[in-house]
Amino acid sequence: LVLATAASVFAYVNVKASGRAEYNREECIELAKKSVNDHSENASTHLVVLEVDRDVRFYNGKLSRATYVYEIEVVKGSIQYEVEVDSATGKAVIVDVDD
Repeated sequence: LVLATAASVFAYVNVKASGRAEYNREECIELAKKSVNDHSENASTHLVVLEVDRDVRFYNGKLSRATYVYEIEVVKGSIQYEVEVDSATGKAVIVDVDD
C-alpha cells in the first residue's frame, strides 16, 4: 500500500527526468492541436478545443515514475479527436476519432 499526499505527487510529476519543468497546460494543448493537424488532410480547417482534463499516471505502479497526462478533446470540421499528451515527454497520441 502506497500512501502519498497531493503535494508529494505534485513534487514528483512537476519535474522531468532531465530536471527541467514539464510541459505546461498551454504547451500540451498546442501539441494536441499539432497532432490533429498532422493527422487530418485539411490543414486550413479551424480547430476548437472542447475540453482539457489532467490526470496523474503511475508507471510500473511507482510514485517516482508518475507524470501528468492531459486528455484533450479537439474538434476540426465535423470530426472530434481525443488526444492524450504526456506532460513529461510532450508525446501526443490520438486515442479516439469520432466523425
